[in-house]
Amino acid sequence: MKKFLTILTILLSINTCFSQIGNFSVKNSLITWEKEFSTTKTIEEVFSELKHSPIIYEIAKEGEGYSNPIPPNCDVKGGPIYKRYPIKALFFITKTQTGYKVTASGIVTIEPNQLNNAALNRDNMGLALEVLALKNDNTIRTGKNHQKALSCINQTLTSLFSVQ
Repeated sequence: MKKFLTILTILLSINTCFSQIGNFSVKNSLITWEKEFSTTKTIEEVFSELKHSPIIYEIAKEGEGYSNPIPPNCDVKGGPIYKRYPIKALFFITKTQTGYKVTASGIVTIEPNQLNNAALNRDNMGLALEVLALKNDNTIRTGKNHQKALSCINQTLTSLFSVQ
């Protein structure tokens, strides 16, 4: 019985430290979005193309950067209100064997009345995705509405970081 309780405790602690749904995962109470993209372009060409996007505010040659407010790239009807708001994110891009990988964190939603300030300030103004999409046990909410919202954010980030 003691062994069983020890194993159960370990499994529960692992679940609260790491949770994943789609391209979103939770590590140490923070939601991260991560996706790999395949391309024949060099990493320098990828950076150059992304730098020309009006949404990318800054990207360093090391691949670290942050975005301006990104409008939702999905049907905003239904689901939680935060699905309808633009988002901002910090991101890091690394080269992979088949292309590049983007890791976005510090994802925040920005209410429409904050947009002008958020575009001028690189600090994460807005409400953190963790506040909106995490349960008390540090796992991602799995309800239908939250899944719609995360799917919308996933589509938005995927379209932003895809290069032709």
